[in-house]
Amino acid sequence: MRQTLTISLQTGCIMNSRLPKILTASAIMLLLLMIGGFALRAMLESTMQPQCQNQILSTLVAPQGKHSAILFARDCGATTGGLARHIALLPAGAQLPAQEGGFFVAVLHRDAPAPAEPVRLAWRPNGDLQITVAPGMEMYHGATSVRGVAIHYQFPPSPSAAAQP
Repeated sequence: MRQTLTISLQTGCIMNSRLPKILTASAIMLLLLMIGGFALRAMLESTMQPQCQNQILSTLVAPQGKHSAILFARDCGATTGGLARHIALLPAGAQLPAQEGGFFVAVLHRDAPAPAEPVRLAWRPNGDLQITVAPGMEMYHGATSVRGVAIHYQFPPSPSAAAQP
């Protein structure tokens, strides 16, 4: 095997003629490893994020027909637990988006028994939306106006609190 050695006039160092090829191949390998690492990371992050599903429980169209109030449960697998209810207010006929998008979130308190009807929707004659939140449900997010519609909340007392003198 014959090797060619050259002496650099600038540095006075002896160089192997294969060195530039080796450096180029090493740089390409490093670049490919970095690209592969980024692709693997992106793939792992996308599979680790919960794939949430919305289950529509009820849809109530406003008396004027402009809006729909959609009561839904959002299931993100093992990352969430318990009874949670969400509400979105959309133009009538619009589909509920797969991502989060509700203006209201209520979750059952961990020590409370599950109510038969955790959240109830009703349109008032003037076009305002009435939301009744059952005892034991904790409201985490709620707006007072959405898309020009006023939102009103009602929190009836629990039956045990109402029975106390």
